[in-house]
Amino acid sequence: MKHHIFTVIKNYHMIEPGERVIVGVSGGADSVCLLRLLCEYRREVSFEIQAVHVEHGLRGQESLEDAGFVEDLCEKWRVACRVEQVDVPALSRSEGLSCEEAGRLARYRIFEEAAKEWGARRIAVAHNQNDQAETVLWNLARGSGPKGLGGIRPVQGKLIRPLLFSSRREIEEYLRAEGLSWRTDRTNLEPDFTRNRIRLTLLPWMEQNLNGQSVRHIAQAADRLQEVSSYLKKKTDEAAGRCIVLSEMGEESGVLHFREASPGTDFPRETAVRDGYGTSVCILLDFYKKEEPLIQKELLKRAVQLCIESAQKEDCCNADDVSLIQNARHTGEQAVKNTCPGEKEKTGNACFICSGEMKNFGAVHFDMLLRLADMDCGKSADLPGGIYAVRENGILRIARREPAVPAQTRGENMPTQTRGESVPLQACGENIPAQTHGDMPAQTSGESVPLQVCDENIPAQTCGRIESVPMQACGKSVPTQTRGENVSPPGMDDTGYKGFPLTADGMLLPVPGSIAFGEYCVTAELTENAPELKTKILKENKCTKWFSYDTISNSLRVRTRKPGDYLVVDARGGTKKLKDYFIDQKIPRSVRDRIPLLADGSHILWVIGWRMSEAAKVREDTRRILKCTFLEP
Repeated sequence: MKHHIFTVIKNYHMIEPGERVIVGVSGGADSVCLLRLLCEYRREVSFEIQAVHVEHGLRGQESLEDAGFVEDLCEKWRVACRVEQVDVPALSRSEGLSCEEAGRLARYRIFEEAAKEWGARRIAVAHNQNDQAETVLWNLARGSGPKGLGGIRPVQGKLIRPLLFSSRREIEEYLRAEGLSWRTDRTNLEPDFTRNRIRLTLLPWMEQNLNGQSVRHIAQAADRLQEVSSYLKKKTDEAAGRCIVLSEMGEESGVLHFREASPGTDFPRETAVRDGYGTSVCILLDFYKKEEPLIQKELLKRAVQLCIESAQKEDCCNADDVSLIQNARHTGEQAVKNTCPGEKEKTGNACFICSGEMKNFGAVHFDMLLRLADMDCGKSADLPGGIYAVRENGILRIARREPAVPAQTRGENMPTQTRGESVPLQACGENIPAQTHGDMPAQTSGESVPLQVCDENIPAQTCGRIESVPMQACGKSVPTQTRGENVSPPGMDDTGYKGFPLTADGMLLPVPGSIAFGEYCVTAELTENAPELKTKILKENKCTKWFSYDTISNSLRVRTRKPGDYLVVDARGGTKKLKDYFIDQKIPRSVRDRIPLLADGSHILWVIGWRMSEAAKVREDTRRILKCTFLEP
């Protein structure tokens, strides 16, 4: 057996000369065998070992005796030993986990801490062939795909498993032959846990009644499925390069730059479009539909994974911590919440990656996405962990919903404005994102929600290949709208106009006067109609509009949309709901609640950055003219 283990270590490049290796040692047969064989391997390859034992505080004196046994063993074999004590019952209560999950969480945290402090590149754990068979059966019963059925990997990040190709029977026979004893954890003999029932009941029955080599054959099948999974990953990587792009806010406010998810795509490396989603993952459906059905399913999984990982870059723990916790998934063990130390104090929420959110995605959710990709634009689906998907024109967008922050208004106790009254300039307050529209309610993690049909059939914008052409307006360079392009007003970022938290109540606009928010302001000037103004009115742009003040019946407000808002769209007085206008203009739903409006009651005089109402346009018989400008103060 010794030479077999040494061959595994060499073939998988588990330990290189001069390295430091942390070894998890519980005192059981598997970990004692692992520690002994690594001590033997040191005679062939020079490297350092530190044993780490975690005392869980679960079995009283018996648990303390386990720790003493490991310390004595390490002293006898001249191995540095670190014993850590953890109150697993308290951790279980505080984290809302089972004792089994909390103990596993504590062990991997301590292994990682020990590796960092000692400068170890590897952490050796004692999973064996029986553990592999148990994992495959457990994943099979849960409906896992090829990756899950591949079970445990011999090398996974820092983790190495030299005993993975040896059975428990071989391990115990080796220890007896060497005259070595080990400790037995009585909780491993209790049928309270699913894994124990597989170990104690199912596998023995299979070996006795089906095939005496069941454990070995299941483990061998896992090896082959790992090869299948690797090949499938390679083909998915190639397809992802053609079909998936990540969208990120660029340096220019409101412009998204798409970048390829992997090399080899024909999609332009940077294509600017206007959007309000922040970071999201887009599947290009023209390319996606050319792929085989199996690859399509894998692309959907990849897109969800990329969406989760994009959140990790911003506020998750480091990659080493993630790789350790992800190990729990590959071994079939339930992932744990709040695995990132300090994350709860930092954000008030469990770390998204480390909480195992990907495990909350099952076949039902990916079936949703499959159906959604074939539906009309505007349909959407809510998914676990605050993830949602929207079918848009030519793409399936997958994004993560950020926690809602209530919008705030400015200028408490603002006096009611009378027409023509001058109100002092209102300075904006804190830079707080506007509250998102409630079209898609947040979903709790793991909850299965039927595919939603949104109330707005939105032919949303494509990832399209759009060129940005600068023009001068309001003293700023902003993109010129080209045919088929959806362009947001100047200054809009993913939280609104430079973070201005405009609300449906909005702010009164004094006439004459101005109001300010962020780096922008709206000014109102009143003048009498005159022939020389006609040329100026003809030169109006996105940032300046001229209105017939004679037609305005209420106080003016700059606000966001409300139910009942409408535009007058033709000279005959025909009206259109503001909602329908947004749909016609293919303005994404996520942007609509952040678009400022100049409103006269429910009559929208100006969708700032887009169009004005026909009813408010200056005509020959107009007496008083209102000039409104949206610009930097």
